[in-house]
Amino acid sequence: MAGTGPVGRYENIEILLREAEIYQDLKRRDEAVRTLNRAIAIDESNLRALKRLRQIYLEDRNWKEALRLQKSVLKLTKGKKMEEEETLFRLGLKYEHTKELLHRGGTPRWRTL
Repeated sequence: MAGTGPVGRYENIEILLREAEIYQDLKRRDEAVRTLNRAIAIDESNLRALKRLRQIYLEDRNWKEALRLQKSVLKLTKGKKMEEEETLFRLGLKYEHTKELLHRGGTPRWRTL
């Protein structure tokens, strides 16, 4: 049966990733987010989907969601070659989030990140 098993799952995720890319090109951010979340629901270890969704949140300056996704990326890259790069990326996210909070007169609360 088409669309079942590991190969079918991979093909479905690839289709969803392509669909999300098209939505992004059309500036339909909400649809892209929904589509990427569908891909992640199928395979929560899909780095491409996680990173694309993280990028949308970065563009929206939604630091909290970007950091949440970055934590998932870090878990998946632990012990791999890209771990250091992703750790530095998370540090940059924390910096930007703190900078924005301070600019607004807020107080950073690291425990919530």
